[in-house]
Amino acid sequence: MASTVTASTLSVSLNETITLNGVQYGNNITKTFETQGEVDQRIMEIESGEEASFTTIFSFSTKDGKGQGVTDDYAYFRITNLDDTNFVNLRITSGDSYWIKLKAGESFILMDNEMEAKSVSTSFSAFADITSISAKADTANVDIEYVIVTA
Repeated sequence: MASTVTASTLSVSLNETITLNGVQYGNNITKTFETQGEVDQRIMEIESGEEASFTTIFSFSTKDGKGQGVTDDYAYFRITNLDDTNFVNLRITSGDSYWIKLKAGESFILMDNEMEAKSVSTSFSAFADITSISAKADTANVDIEYVIVTA
């Protein structure tokens, strides 16, 4: 059976506006990603507590699967903390890991699947593909929403 899904272009727009002393600042930036054919979007609960382990949101491999996409097909990832009070610890892993504090109502966007993280060195060595994105709520369970787009 042949797929009836037609790949399309993803368009992401960032709009920044602020007016100070009567002068408006900001910009509208649009990025497009050609020939994208898969989207995974979900609202899910992220657990908190010292005993709670990180919840895997999405991982990358050589084939598609439940909560998993093909590394080479990666285009775009956005996560939003839907809580109105509590923050989420977001962990991005590629062998090494780095963490982001995602406060209530904030979003984080990744438009590339490569990263470099080091705990000691101050020099850059090489980018590596992200293997997983996971999270852990800090004070109380929170809901997050994510969307990931791949070819």
